[in-house]
Amino acid sequence: MSATGLDRYFRIKITSSDTKNRLEMAKLVVKQAQGLTGQHFEGKDIVIIGDSVHDIECANQLGATSIAVATGFHDRDQLSQLNPDYLFNTLSDTRQVLQAIMGNHLDSYT
Repeated sequence: MSATGLDRYFRIKITSSDTKNRLEMAKLVVKQAQGLTGQHFEGKDIVIIGDSVHDIECANQLGATSIAVATGFHDRDQLSQLNPDYLFNTLSDTRQVLQAIMGNHLDSYT
């Protein structure tokens, strides 16, 4: 994310070299988020956004909300086979993406 400049927006940064697989990476992020906020996160409180079938599999294993975006190596059909909670062609419709992330809580932030 540092190459794009997006890393400045995130307080927790985990890379693939920090863990063996995506599931361990997600669990580490959740643990750090709980330590940072003092809140407990589980299930659909957790949102995983990715363009890989591996990201959706990880979300499914955690019981997390999965947001698939068909901008990577896996196309829309491949991603949809894993039944993500949300599937977008791109993330360009930010309102729709934020609605997927925030659910019914979005209105209290806008």
